[in-house]
Amino acid sequence: MHDAMKTGQSKEVMGRIFGELLDYTATHFKYEEDLFQKYGYPDSFDHKKAHEALVNKAVDLKTKFDRGELSINLEVMSFLKDWLNNHILRTDKKYSAFFNSKGVA
Repeated sequence: MHDAMKTGQSKEVMGRIFGELLDYTATHFKYEEDLFQKYGYPDSFDHKKAHEALVNKAVDLKTKFDRGELSINLEVMSFLKDWLNNHILRTDKKYSAFFNSKGVA
């Protein structure tokens, strides 16, 4: 995104990123939540709520972007950075030991 901003291609890149992000979350979150159900992950309720919040925020940002109300800015960059740093690197790490103990790699 940063490179796209520098070259004036942010609109095209951002549209593609939002589309890919929403496609990815639908597939990935369903996979995670199916595993939660199958193996009885004890923190599944809170984790699903986090997924819902992330998807809702991504949909809101994409809607604003599609209407021309949003460009690549601090809000978008902060959202993506927070998602990577907090959800993926912290929240998702919590279930790795649980699933490993169940033989899921």
